[in-house]
Amino acid sequence: MAKSPSTGPAGADEARALRVFEGALAGPGLILRGRTLVAGVSGGADSLCLLRWLSLLRGRLGFSLVTVHVNHGLRGSRSDADEALVLKVCAGLKVPCRVFRPRLAAGAGLEERARNARRRCFRAACRGLRSPLICLGHHMDDQAETLLLNLARGAGLEGGSGLKPLSRLEGSPPLPVLRPLLGLRKSELRGFLRQAGWRWREDASNRDTRLSRNFIRRRVLPLLEKVNPGTVRHLAAFSEKCREAREEIGYRVARRRGGQAGVAGQGSLLHRLETWRGLSAPLLRHALRGTVAGLAGLEKGLDEAATRRLARLVSQGRGACDLARGWRAWAGRGMLLFHREGARPPAPRRLAGGTLDLPFWCLRLRSGLAAPPSPFAPGEGVFWFDAAVLKSGIWVRPFKPGERIRPFGMGGSKPVSDLLAEAAVPPPCRAGWPVLSRGKSGEVLAVLGLRRSGFAPVDGRTRRAWRVAWEATPGAGGPSGLIFRRLIDKG
Repeated sequence: MAKSPSTGPAGADEARALRVFEGALAGPGLILRGRTLVAGVSGGADSLCLLRWLSLLRGRLGFSLVTVHVNHGLRGSRSDADEALVLKVCAGLKVPCRVFRPRLAAGAGLEERARNARRRCFRAACRGLRSPLICLGHHMDDQAETLLLNLARGAGLEGGSGLKPLSRLEGSPPLPVLRPLLGLRKSELRGFLRQAGWRWREDASNRDTRLSRNFIRRRVLPLLEKVNPGTVRHLAAFSEKCREAREEIGYRVARRRGGQAGVAGQGSLLHRLETWRGLSAPLLRHALRGTVAGLAGLEKGLDEAATRRLARLVSQGRGACDLARGWRAWAGRGMLLFHREGARPPAPRRLAGGTLDLPFWCLRLRSGLAAPPSPFAPGEGVFWFDAAVLKSGIWVRPFKPGERIRPFGMGGSKPVSDLLAEAAVPPPCRAGWPVLSRGKSGEVLAVLGLRRSGFAPVDGRTRRAWRVAWEATPGAGGPSGLIFRRLIDKG
């Protein structure tokens, strides 16, 4: 360890690098004073340099500093030695350190599972902190590796942008993630630590060239640097140019994002087709890629073939196409809907009075027994049922194919699917639409958002009635939930 790790830069070169680092902290326009910076520290050289410099600047810039170390336990005693070093350094710098030892979920893709576990740990560490800002130790070499990996996978501008100086950790709420070391080479960071007398840990798994990133790092980049010693800097500069171009294009299409009518997440996303009218083919493809990247599982975007299929669908204005990872797009009736195949609506629920939230449908129900108003008027967003007639209880559930309803005020019955079609509900959204029923699987009493049946009407003789009111709620519901919310919002 350094003899005096918090006394200042070890030399003039580190002092200059520290100024670059400080500029990167402030570059994205962030206000640091009064915030809590949460540094991810593995024990490697890059993350220890990040910790060292943040500790040097915290007093002058007015932020608090905590560290997070995630011990996956994958390397046995070596993992424990990483943890011990991080705790020792943090104790010397008087920086609080939270250690997590998550159990990795079973499955393929160890790197991805470990990455997801770290994200959960960061989110847990940020709970209760004041304006947390996550800081990670990615450097210029990481940027070059990421760019080459993305290009090998067929990336466009999004992938060409590589690691972003400021991004966010998705979730509720989203958390900002800052990478202030992207302007510096790995070799520089190690040199500064050596000058300061610091030691770091080496992860032997980084030498395994069977892993794609390690192969790029240990085989590809050294060969490219023999062609041109400035390869890493040039690749990082190219990523910056891609990011600038993407931001410019994003600015030009941003005004069209007002056409979004639904919420992205585990469920679906709904747009008005007019959002995309008039865009040139390259701008349309870019805008669609950016939109799709907001869907769960598609954060890395679509490949070129899927992007072109989607652009053709938007241009035609009707039809459907497959995207990736179970996602499909449907166009028609002036709408563009992104939905995930196999989204399962919730199981039937009995209304027992009080409030019932149903996020899949972006729906909140309030139910209870009450005296109907006099003179009786049902009101907007409310169904009333005579309690003396309706004795089997009210349930909310997805409608079943082939079910019919006897609409109030009409003779005979009608398929629920016809009601949905007449209300311009897209075909992918009709399955699983919420209905009220007599008992768990009995007669349909109402198609929520649309129409009630003629069973158990309320009139002047009714003394007690079931009152069922509904309202749209924010949420990442299934496709039927997005359309349901849209119908309610339209009144």
